[in-house]
Amino acid sequence: MPDISAFVGRDVEGNLAVTYGTYTDTGAGGGTINTRLHTVLKMILQPTGSSTSADASVINATFPIVGGAAVTIVCDVDEVGTWIAYGDAFA
Repeated sequence: MPDISAFVGRDVEGNLAVTYGTYTDTGAGGGTINTRLHTVLKMILQPTGSSTSADASVINATFPIVGGAAVTIVCDVDEVGTWIAYGDAFA
């Protein structure tokens, strides 16, 4: 699946590495988000924009995602949103 993410930044919260950014689907109904984390422990997707999403965006994996730099999501076609991921270390 295509990389549909844009990395915005990273931070540390307690003992967790946190990365965040945006995603823009270009007609594929999903794609890959590069979290830049070693292992993803949890992740939040938030669709944004002026239109309502018909279906909930989902992460197509089981947590924890080891080697979690690339996480596949399924979303509505042409959906735009933000993401935040929490993990054990930056990749």
